[in-house]
Amino acid sequence: MIEIKNLSHHYRVPDGSVIQALHQVNLKIQEGDFIGIAGPNGSGKSTLAKHFNALLIPGSEEGQVLVDGMDTRNYNLVWKIRQRVGMVFSNPDNQIVAPVVEEEVAFGPENLGVETAEIRARVDEVLAQVGMPGFQKRAPHLLSGGQKQRVAIAGALAMQPRYLVLDEPTSMLDPQGRQEVLRTLRNLNDQEGITVILITHNMEELLEVDRLIVIAAGQIIRDAPPTQIFREMECLREHGLDVPEVVKFNGLLRAQGVQVPFDCLTVDSLISFLHS
Repeated sequence: MIEIKNLSHHYRVPDGSVIQALHQVNLKIQEGDFIGIAGPNGSGKSTLAKHFNALLIPGSEEGQVLVDGMDTRNYNLVWKIRQRVGMVFSNPDNQIVAPVVEEEVAFGPENLGVETAEIRARVDEVLAQVGMPGFQKRAPHLLSGGQKQRVAIAGALAMQPRYLVLDEPTSMLDPQGRQEVLRTLRNLNDQEGITVILITHNMEELLEVDRLIVIAAGQIIRDAPPTQIFREMECLREHGLDVPEVVKFNGLLRAQGVQVPFDCLTVDSLISFLHS
């Protein structure tokens, strides 16, 4: 479990003023969850993400972050924590450092001193998990954006994390690449049992998460299943967030007397309901 206790964080800007990025955040994330964290730009969601694997560490009076009971403030535990919590960021080009896919995926385990035979097995396994078997010898710069991001995810998975945190992983992708990545994340959670924490301001990407956390002005304002949160359209808009198109359309149907269930959050589920 990842446990956040009374976490606050501030940044000091060049003019000497202080920006409060997080304020008294409390959160528990269980293994096996598929969680979405949404918020407008500047809401603090990326700052929160960096605390999950000790990229940011709370000060002595800024709360506490525990990863499977390990305190991120304990310097001797940082590497263990970062093995438990894998991170993937928005631009895969900034993460990929090797000239060949298999070398890129092997980079993390090699730095941990994992034996060569085990690395070989991990590379093949995680590339299969992200839907890219047979890409071992390909050059990353020749891949599509979605494929590059899946290689970045494979590199994180090669470290065998319990938790996978993705900060705006589709923001630089076209619609096809976005769907490839989202499908990969859903499969990793469903089939491999990996805890997925997807951070985004794109509400369309959060339709199928199990739990949706909304952050605004450095605080959690909602924490519930998306079926419940997407009913609160005005609240979301007040905090600079839109609602998915299918949710808007469902609202129009309800206004016309069609009793669309609130759990119809995908086009397929809506079509199935209308045909029933």
